[in-house]
Amino acid sequence: MKLNIFYILFCISLSPLFAQEGKLFDVEYDVKGQTVNTLAFTMAKCSQISIHNAWVNWVKARNGKLTLLNKNEANEVRFKNSPENYKTTLNLVDEGTDSLTIITTLVDEKGMFVNASSVDYPEIYERLKDLSFEMRKGCYRHELTQANEYMIRLSNQNLDLHKQKGKVMKSLLKNQNELLKLETQKNSVTEKLSTIESDLMQASDDKKIDKLMRQKQKVESNFYGLDSKIGRLNESIKEGNIQLEQIEQTLSGVTEVYQSQSNLIENLRRKLNEIYR
Repeated sequence: MKLNIFYILFCISLSPLFAQEGKLFDVEYDVKGQTVNTLAFTMAKCSQISIHNAWVNWVKARNGKLTLLNKNEANEVRFKNSPENYKTTLNLVDEGTDSLTIITTLVDEKGMFVNASSVDYPEIYERLKDLSFEMRKGCYRHELTQANEYMIRLSNQNLDLHKQKGKVMKSLLKNQNELLKLETQKNSVTEKLSTIESDLMQASDDKKIDKLMRQKQKVESNFYGLDSKIGRLNESIKEGNIQLEQIEQTLSGVTEVYQSQSNLIENLRRKLNEIYR
């Protein structure tokens, strides 16, 4: 069944109920020269998967059979206290903003389109209200599930970053303590070296001078060894501080996204709870 989509859009734009999300409203369109009256509802755009799942569940609940070639078409759809089998079709019209219009078309076994004067219309109307409700609920459930899963990933990332931060800080503090220890040793060696040099300036005996020179060489070797270790530790501390700053920046970004995602989840929960049949 080929629909005149431009005519559908025109009729939807004139509907006084168009702005009320989820409410059923009348739509007219042409099918092979015949004017058809049917029902439609609007909803926020969301995952096609969640829309399809709600549709499939609705069809199965009425013992209908989905067609192989068109996922939005079903045959043998039954309604309570009715012997009729209906062919039911959905047409999804993208409104170009944040909304989607779902147009429903039902045809009985005689090829007659269901309208307000049809015998089963009251029951069909109620069940289409169910479809609108479940589709909108399903959309927000899907969006909320996705948002929760992303929040879990953010939480894991936040936890990993805090672990990295703890590891870097532990290494940094260890290096800082080691640096303080080596600087104390270097100061002691520097004082000792200064004393030896002072003694050398006053010494006149060759044996004493030779002894002091050997001591000086040994202390200088110790001094340069300490100085080299201090240099390496300073580089490690510098790198650790850079790593810590990078982790802090990343944590700040994750925290900001986390808060934004938390607000989104609360908004989705509120919208989900506000949906009524």
